[in-house]
Amino acid sequence: MPKGDASNVDDGMKYYMTKDMYHLIMKLVILGKIKKGGSSIYAYELINHVAQHVPKYRKGKMAIKNDIYNTLSKFELLGYVNQQKKLSGGKIKNFYTLTKKGEKSLSESKKILKDAMKNVAKQLEG
Repeated sequence: MPKGDASNVDDGMKYYMTKDMYHLIMKLVILGKIKKGGSSIYAYELINHVAQHVPKYRKGKMAIKNDIYNTLSKFELLGYVNQQKKLSGGKIKNFYTLTKKGEKSLSESKKILKDAMKNVAKQLEG
């Protein structure tokens, strides 16, 4: 493989790894915000929240809109959230609540992430 191609592969891998990490963070931020939202939260609030708390998405909320809607759809299929359409401000909006299964998944994910970060930090020290 020519040398120029190898650097492109490296750049692609960096982007791939970064993209995966940001998607994971986004998923946890979404579940956490829904949990903190109490009774329910609507999608636009989640878009604003993710844009505020996930550095990659700070530049453009609309760029993440599809990612968030796709993630919410997947969460609903997995049974992590329930969606309910409600009239709010003269518009019908999709509101989301966290299910017991979603709470359990968030709790387990936080534990796994904390343990993984401790282990990664130890590996990086050596």
